[in-house]
Amino acid sequence: MRVLIPFKAQNPKTRLSGVMTLNERISIAEAMLYDVIQAVEKSGVDVIDIGVTKMNFVCRGIDTERVNIIYAPYSLDDLVNDYLAKVVEHRGGEGVAVVMADLPLLKAEHIKDIIEMGAEVVLAPGRFGGTNILFTSVPRKFRVSYYEMSFIKHFHRAEQRGLTVKVYDSFYTSVDVDSPDDLVEVLLHSKGYAKEVLEDMGFFLESDGALVLLKRE
Repeated sequence: MRVLIPFKAQNPKTRLSGVMTLNERISIAEAMLYDVIQAVEKSGVDVIDIGVTKMNFVCRGIDTERVNIIYAPYSLDDLVNDYLAKVVEHRGGEGVAVVMADLPLLKAEHIKDIIEMGAEVVLAPGRFGGTNILFTSVPRKFRVSYYEMSFIKHFHRAEQRGLTVKVYDSFYTSVDVDSPDDLVEVLLHSKGYAKEVLEDMGFFLESDGALVLLKRE
């Protein structure tokens, strides 16, 4: 069982530009990546590969004896589909999970539950139509197409290819961070490094009646 974590190392999280500098966006992106790696490691998978867009990428806290860094300066679809093809070529029928790098609420049990669902394709959707986690036990039979409501595309693609497909429904795996509003969920629910980094930056939450607002010192 292998896990691929695609990671945009250069100019990440541009939709946070209104509340963070470039260096701060790099810090929070790497913090979320660290939290995702920790969760995946604890799930007991055999191999963790990170596909990065920057040569000689280094991230704090990553144990390079357990995590492989793959330089992949091309599109997300090309990265994942090439990876699936190579797994088939070199590893036979080994299962693969593709886990996005911006899931700060992810826990090891989520990965375990997804693998144990027993379907040939398992999809964990994001809140706005994306695919936050994709697992396939038959990588030779499946190819991805991210963006533009990728969850629906992946679900239909699995059905069209005659594969059994299930949906993993979890709030924690649905939370990915793209906009400032998403940071509220990190501060509310995370116990990981991403929350620590946000608090060090001076972000905090304030109640306004029925709303919870993101504030910064």
